[in-house]
Amino acid sequence: MAAVADVIKELKKGWAAVEVNSLGLAAAYEELRRLEDQEQSIIRTRHLERAWQLIHDPAWTPGPAAEREFETTILLIRTAVDAQRNRLRARTMDLSRGGIRALNIFDLPSETLDQIIYTFKREGAVGIPHDHSLFNCDSHERLQTVQSLRLTCRKFYLLASPLLVPILEVRLDQASLARAECLSRNWFIARGIRVVRVALSYRPRRLAEDLMAFRERRMDELEQQENNCHYYAETWSLGDYDYDDDTACPLPYAAYREGMDDYCILREAWDDERIAEAEELGEMAFEVDGEDDEAEERRQRAEYLRILLEGHERFRQKHDEQHRMVWDRSFVDTLAQAMVRMPRATTLAFTDNIQRDQEAFFDQPTTLLTADKTMLHRFIDSPLDWFDIERVEDEMGSGSESELAAVKILTELPIAIHKAGVRLREMHVGCFPLTNYHMKLCPGDDAANPAWDDFRAACQSLEVCVFGTGNMHRRPIRRQHLPPPQAAVVNTYLRALVDNSKLKQLDIWMLNLSLHDGTNELGWCPGGGFLGSTPKPSLKRLSIMNIAVDQKPMEGFCASLGFGIKNLYLCDIAMTGEDCSWARVLDLLCVRVATNGREKAFVLFTCLSGGEFGTGRVEKKEGYWDLQGQSSKFGGGKLPLLIEAEEYVVGRRADNPLRY
Repeated sequence: MAAVADVIKELKKGWAAVEVNSLGLAAAYEELRRLEDQEQSIIRTRHLERAWQLIHDPAWTPGPAAEREFETTILLIRTAVDAQRNRLRARTMDLSRGGIRALNIFDLPSETLDQIIYTFKREGAVGIPHDHSLFNCDSHERLQTVQSLRLTCRKFYLLASPLLVPILEVRLDQASLARAECLSRNWFIARGIRVVRVALSYRPRRLAEDLMAFRERRMDELEQQENNCHYYAETWSLGDYDYDDDTACPLPYAAYREGMDDYCILREAWDDERIAEAEELGEMAFEVDGEDDEAEERRQRAEYLRILLEGHERFRQKHDEQHRMVWDRSFVDTLAQAMVRMPRATTLAFTDNIQRDQEAFFDQPTTLLTADKTMLHRFIDSPLDWFDIERVEDEMGSGSESELAAVKILTELPIAIHKAGVRLREMHVGCFPLTNYHMKLCPGDDAANPAWDDFRAACQSLEVCVFGTGNMHRRPIRRQHLPPPQAAVVNTYLRALVDNSKLKQLDIWMLNLSLHDGTNELGWCPGGGFLGSTPKPSLKRLSIMNIAVDQKPMEGFCASLGFGIKNLYLCDIAMTGEDCSWARVLDLLCVRVATNGREKAFVLFTCLSGGEFGTGRVEKKEGYWDLQGQSSKFGGGKLPLLIEAEEYVVGRRADNPLRY
């Protein structure tokens, strides 16, 4: 230890010769560098001396005492050096302080800023684009935050712009298409677009050409709101609430009474005689004199009538616009070229869901009839979803081949995107013709020779395919399967989606094409025509619902699946044919789930029927299965054999329960 004290004394003697407070900035940094070298040299010397002693002094052996002495030596040297180092650093800070500015957020690296701003990305923006998950309050607040960030400065503009429109919704109208094209030309926004959601709600020709049919359609919807006003008003009366009680209903009692009166005036304004009079007299029909209450009521009726006639004219013009955009291919060609300028837009989703607009219209039953009538104007010329269009045709018997021209976009748009050089990775089909118009799925202009090869080529790059979301849960009354020509077109379309070797996720839900009389299930959609047997080595998630299939096609499809399935859900699948059996299907699925590590796999079978499963039901179904977990909501439970089949496939059972 005495030797160490001498070393430290010698060091301090040398440091004392250095006038720290007189050093310039460069000299102080040079002294710091020299001090670092001194420290390393002394410590290295001590290590070498210890190693020499260990090698050349047989009488010396390392022990706890020797180790403590060595560590103490090093610590004393470093403590002495640190004291001098702190004096030198204090000097450099004094000299540098005048040129140092306070750090701010812009001094962070761009990568760090990008991560900070990325926290405002809207939840659910990538992946399955459910209709409501992107438009909740929290999501709207995040969007407003991103919009504000873009206005802060250029640096934030560059970083936040890609988060502005993660999902681009394009409606079938010229204004929406022009907006999409404009956004695609802004590179900073376009590079953040991940999903293109095509809303194909449509304005049918029959309603566009027939004012009375249009009036009846809108009246049916408005009567629902009038009934809601009655309901809330009765809630006030029957509940014996005070009329100023704000806890009984969302609005005061007087608001619902006024709403009921307004709906009554609207119904009177839209009667046949007044419509005929307005068509005959023109603007004179809307002129009202006087200032009394009766004149005010006439003036209100005239306003409602004008809204109907002007709204119908806008509806007709927008129908013509939609029809033209479909048949001259301007919609699909323009959108395909816009997607070329969106480098990350590899997900395409189709929907006809206008529910978000309807929620805005019908937020309260009096919303449509507010003073400025803005909502009523928007509601009058709003489009219909495909289910309602087909129902209008069934009720009125239009039989027009141009009624639902938008069906062509389901095949024409993927083809146009593929030819433009974009490779789609995901496709979600949330709208589909249910009772008619299946022949419009045929791509190309030659109906006798449709370009199905082009559509298949456009689907070959898909990794995720989801069919049956959105409004496709709505079911028409169907007592017979589709005629053979239409069924062949549907099978060809679905097979192009399903028969793909790159698929990682496949969800096919065919409830809307099953047989149903309004009360009872009459049969599932035949699925043997589209399942296919192309190998799918990458498939990890599989969900199939509501099909009837023979044993051989089902076994061929299961044999085509890859090894390592993580999520398997089969629901309401009926195996058909004499002496059919599910045994080999379970064997094939068991092998494909096993290689993934069975403890991590999710397997759920619900209402399988045919063969060993019989009808597949214990009691009438009263609920649903939670696809996010294994908890059931079925009142009648499951067949024990189905539970055993699940356990076998997932690996909790060694033997196939169907091979007894």
